[in-house]
Amino acid sequence: MAEGPLTRNVYTRSVGMLQIRIGDSLSNITQDGPVLTQDNSLGAMANTKFTGTKEFFEFMSGFPSIVDGSVPMSEIAQLECAFKEIKPFTMALANGQNPLTDIDASVAYVGESTTAGTTDAGLSIAANNNGSVTDTWMVVFDTATTGTISGISSGQVHTFADLVSAMEPDNGGNPYFSIPASFFTGTWAAGETYTFRTTAFVSGSASYSDDYNGELPLGRGQASDYFRVEAVLAFPWPTHKMYYILPRAQSVASLDIDHPEGGEPSVPVILKANQATSLVVGGDAVWDDAPLGKVHFIAL
Repeated sequence: MAEGPLTRNVYTRSVGMLQIRIGDSLSNITQDGPVLTQDNSLGAMANTKFTGTKEFFEFMSGFPSIVDGSVPMSEIAQLECAFKEIKPFTMALANGQNPLTDIDASVAYVGESTTAGTTDAGLSIAANNNGSVTDTWMVVFDTATTGTISGISSGQVHTFADLVSAMEPDNGGNPYFSIPASFFTGTWAAGETYTFRTTAFVSGSASYSDDYNGELPLGRGQASDYFRVEAVLAFPWPTHKMYYILPRAQSVASLDIDHPEGGEPSVPVILKANQATSLVVGGDAVWDDAPLGKVHFIAL
């Protein structure tokens, strides 16, 4: 039987996988078109998938019942993907964290060796203190009111002559830490020690920038901050692209990594869209008619 020629619409046939890009949500919230660049890419993907789900309530009447109409009750938009590269940035994202968020400097009590010495509850460090470092510090008393402070990595950074003055050793114009005046109370004696630990402040742009260095805290049990997601799909014509834009997304995945024998592990993650309208803090009116985001088709 004779047939006519077959026509295939190659213009809309996608090739390859989505390139996933993430950036800051708040600074880009007023932009309803693509703004992120190749530099914001998460790297090679093992798989990518966009899912838009709606749940409907159906009005029915009669016997037997017949559907009179359907009303949408909820809607979800999310990107599901898996990274080929296991590195701090992608692992943090897969663990429900925002790898673009600043890592605040911190200070924590470790221990003490004293008979009658006590302390006040005022040991502190500025969250964005650029002088802070990751080190364990020991305050060593030479007498009841004098002594030194040294770090395991940093060495000696401070000598104190009394306990009524603040101890803020300088590190390039910012203090390593701040021990307030009269922090040490009670009765301290020569040879007694007080130990604490500090961690360095890391800006969001560099928090997980090193592919082979860093740490991923587990068990924090907190929601990730909001970030912007743009998934880019190039059509066979290089001048045409499609963008999934989720302006106020969160990572909601569980950290589930399979290390198969003889195979490559992948890191799965779910990037879920949240409402981005002017009704929520951090949203904007530009998204009032598209609360979860948009799909852009662009001919360049």
